[in-house]
Amino acid sequence: MNGIRKEKFDLPNALVAGLVFIVTLMTYLRTVAPTFSLWDCGEFVACSYILGIAHPPGFPLYLLIGRIFSIIPFAEDIAYRVNLISVVSSSAMAVFGYLVVVRLIRKWYDDRNDLLHRIIAYIGGFAGALFASFANTNWANSVEAEVYAPSMAVMLIVYWLPLNMIISRKLLMALVPWFLHCISECSVLEYT
Repeated sequence: MNGIRKEKFDLPNALVAGLVFIVTLMTYLRTVAPTFSLWDCGEFVACSYILGIAHPPGFPLYLLIGRIFSIIPFAEDIAYRVNLISVVSSSAMAVFGYLVVVRLIRKWYDDRNDLLHRIIAYIGGFAGALFASFANTNWANSVEAEVYAPSMAVMLIVYWLPLNMIISRKLLMALVPWFLHCISECSVLEYT
């Protein structure tokens, strides 16, 4: 009906995505900076705590989220609390990286749903997500107060949403995430 394909919930896929989140979250939590580190991190922590203005472009949404993290009393050090933004964002980035790879591998195999092709997609997505998560540059930015981890998470979410909508033939709705991405890039993130 209407040319829109309904897909059943894929429990093994969700379980592997959850495993990716837990593995990356636990690893990042064990290696997160206990206080602020060099360069912009100290500035982001201070500006998040006092709701100040960071260097241009200012990163207003990041600082508002940082303020929320800084007032939640789950750790003594405020810098540690703000560093957790990157930890949670990078774990979310890993999950959406996994989902994108699984979706692309399944499309590569013309959505064959037999056990072998599903296992190949799950293993490929799992390996790809962990390789991306534990690459040196990404890992370094995932354990300190920086804007790169939330940026990567937003970018992968925005890539995953239209990919799902295009595959399920909701072509017009595929433009909405790109519009939201443009708004988020203007308000919070910067390109390097």
